[in-house]
Parts: sequence; C-alpha cells; structure tokens
Amino acid sequence: MKDNNQFYVIKSIKMMTYLIRAGFDLYRVIDDDKNSHYKVFLFNDSDELRSAMFKYNN
Repeated sequence: MKDNNQFYVIKSIKMMTYLIRAGFDLYRVIDDDKNSHYKVFLFNDSDELRSAMFKYNN
C-alpha cells in the first residue's frame, strides 16, 4: 500500500471496530502523539469512510 495516501485518524476503539465490520481496512495502529499510553487507528480517507462514520454517529 502506498504511504502517500491521506489517512483518517480514529481514536475510538468502538468506531474502529464498526469500520472494520463495515468492510474498511485498517491501515496501521500507532501510538497517539499526545499520549503514548493510547493507540490511534489509521484508515485510508475516503468519502465512503466519512459516510460510514456519519452513519455511526447518528
């Protein structure tokens, strides 16, 4: 996978699980820049991803 893609950072494990179950691929899990005790989840940013996130939040 190319590293020049734009990524959307997810901080919620519940949102991450929802997106994976909705068919989105998790790109990478990294330490949070602001608090290394937490992880963040990177997904390839797309209109479809944002639409799924909107549906989750409403």
